[in-house]
Amino acid sequence: MGEQRQALRIGMELPASFEIDDGKEENLAIATTLNISAGGLCINTKQILSVGQKLLLRVGLMDLLSTDQKEKVNKKSGAVALKVQVVWVKSFDVLVVEEYKVGIRLLDSHGEDAQKFVKFCEQIAAQCFVISAPKSSS
Repeated sequence: MGEQRQALRIGMELPASFEIDDGKEENLAIATTLNISAGGLCINTKQILSVGQKLLLRVGLMDLLSTDQKEKVNKKSGAVALKVQVVWVKSFDVLVVEEYKVGIRLLDSHGEDAQKFVKFCEQIAAQCFVISAPKSSS
């Protein structure tokens, strides 16, 4: 199966937590993002997850500063709650503790928090990548 991503992935560690959306007792687990995009994320967690599971994922975002602002201080802007689904899981050992890298896709990109997350990803991408036109040989 080939690559199916439609959005640029950005390596970024952000605090995260999630609950499995299975109608059972709420069970909060901790995670960290490894990369983010407007269409999904990769997280690191100690919680075992299965492909197809639906989660309510909370991701802590930071306020982004525009390049023309004089103060270079990042402020916390709170967390966004995203409805997501597990698309792949890879396990690995870290000092005898099994952890998991988990690929996640956004299920709902229309909600207020999802739109805030997508905008955050777009702002990060704009700040990380500068595209310049090649110089003409005149």
